[in-house]
Amino acid sequence: MGKKSALSIEDDIYNTLVDVLPGIIKGTLYKKGTRPLDSSSEDAVIAISGGDSEQIQTIRAHINIYVPDINNGTGNLVEDKTRLKELADHDETIVEALNDALFEEYSFRLYKLTDSFAEPDMKQHFVNVNLEIERITF
Repeated sequence: MGKKSALSIEDDIYNTLVDVLPGIIKGTLYKKGTRPLDSSSEDAVIAISGGDSEQIQTIRAHINIYVPDINNGTGNLVEDKTRLKELADHDETIVEALNDALFEEYSFRLYKLTDSFAEPDMKQHFVNVNLEIERITF
């Protein structure tokens, strides 16, 4: 099989999730660095955050799902906790879809607790799904 670069692994994940996420998110799936800076949609972004090039490659990746902040009734924008929770609850669905589609080459699991974080300049929060991936190269 040979070793793969982070960009190739990102492509494999993208090509699987592009068919899965439309039923979960309201926006578009992007690869790292391709989401429009002014997007106000509920988009997901895939990024490879590290890895090695051993015979069994261990890779870390994350999927950030952005959710626009909502008006709390006083004109202030706050995180949409209900929607963020709904999306966070799909973390296992994402892992299962990846394992089902790519089982011959990869093994996916949740690496850290799925959580949400603020993007105040964008008036959005995002759910961060952290993945650990193993890939046998021989």
